[in-house]
Amino acid sequence: MRKILFFLILILVIGFSSRIGGEERSLVRVSDRTFMSISEALEYAEPGSTIYVESGVFHEHLTIEKSVSIIGIGYPVVDGGGHGSVIVINNTEGVKIEGLKIVNSGTSYSAEDSGIKIIDSRHVVILKNVFENVFFGILVKDSDDVLIIGNSITSIPEFSITEREHAVYAWYSRRVRVINNTFTQVKDGVYYDHVYDSTVEGNYAEDARYGVHLMYCENITITRNYISSSIAGMAPMYSINLEISYNTIYLNRVGGIGEGAFIVENDNVTVEYNSFVGNIVGIHIRKTPYKPGAKAVVRNNLIAFNYVGISIDTESEVLLYANSIIENIRDISLIGFGSGGNKWFDEESKTGNFWSSYRGQDLNGDGRGDEPFVSQNLLEDLLDGYSQLKLFTYSPSYLILEVMKKSFPVNPRIKAVDQYPLIKPLHRIEAKTVVSFEKLIIPLFLTITPLASIYYLRKVIGS
Repeated sequence: MRKILFFLILILVIGFSSRIGGEERSLVRVSDRTFMSISEALEYAEPGSTIYVESGVFHEHLTIEKSVSIIGIGYPVVDGGGHGSVIVINNTEGVKIEGLKIVNSGTSYSAEDSGIKIIDSRHVVILKNVFENVFFGILVKDSDDVLIIGNSITSIPEFSITEREHAVYAWYSRRVRVINNTFTQVKDGVYYDHVYDSTVEGNYAEDARYGVHLMYCENITITRNYISSSIAGMAPMYSINLEISYNTIYLNRVGGIGEGAFIVENDNVTVEYNSFVGNIVGIHIRKTPYKPGAKAVVRNNLIAFNYVGISIDTESEVLLYANSIIENIRDISLIGFGSGGNKWFDEESKTGNFWSSYRGQDLNGDGRGDEPFVSQNLLEDLLDGYSQLKLFTYSPSYLILEVMKKSFPVNPRIKAVDQYPLIKPLHRIEAKTVVSFEKLIIPLFLTITPLASIYYLRKVIGS
């Protein structure tokens, strides 16, 4: 009986001693040794070691300068206490961070306070971590072969979009792969600046400035990402050799801008098999391609239910074909003088685009309209030239001008000619394209209500 009582008291003493200051103290293991902090374990660990961290809270900042793996068990918390970067990986290679919850970095822009900061390192893996209340989530500088996969990153929720920083920011680095992460309440989901031979794949971004942002990059693949409720889904700028494919960009209407893709001065860019649905502007293209001899192709995309389907300037020379352009309030906004050098069909395959506003027929049954699709509209020209007039779209004044346009024919400029318009769309709108009933119905309500009011007033006045 005494032995049993002794062991019960011993268990209670051990359990009590494992709690100090109300927090459970956890053990950190390296091989056959245990430590009370991750920093102590790092100092002891030999290159190539694995450090296992049990669940608990660790108030410390880590600097890693040798090849080690840190594996969290049950998502232990590493708390930076609101200052500095929580984890710094510096001038090393072969580091892996997995299964940690990293919280409360500092908020200094000049110091680049981050959840994890990677500097001058190679072969780094950041896997399945949770970042909360961090300024930059993961910052990569002068580093190569970095894999960032399966993480959840949130910046500082009480900050505005312009005050936050990016979930993943990479600068002057090569072969950075950002795959299957979730980004919410950040500035940009992924921001590559002078990054080369890299990939952004399968990520979900919401409540951001740009889901994916490129500046002066080369050989970048952006594929299978889902971006919503942001200022712009993607903003590739001043970059070369881009593959943008199979992304779903939907319901980006933040700040009255809401562009699916904002493509500026890029060379050799291909945009294909994407869905741009419910944005203010589906695709916005400026000065692309930028250099003589470079190419830009937009094909096989679904562009539907946007305020403007495609906004493009006359300085661009883009080949656009096999797109399904469906029920946008305006299919094309052409910026600049003349009609530009953009081409709206592929001559080799004799394939144009599907236009829901096309009213032609297909009497020979070849799947193409017998007459070309021609986009020209005097009022749309006025809106393109004087953006402030967009405020009056579908107002009584706009409807009066529509009647006058029909009564007094004029010859507005031709914005697009599609020689081979398709009779059937190549895409269907799947359920996954629409996030929720509420997110779809609110924009529709805001669009339809003014039209219904105008129609009702006209009926009342007419009677």
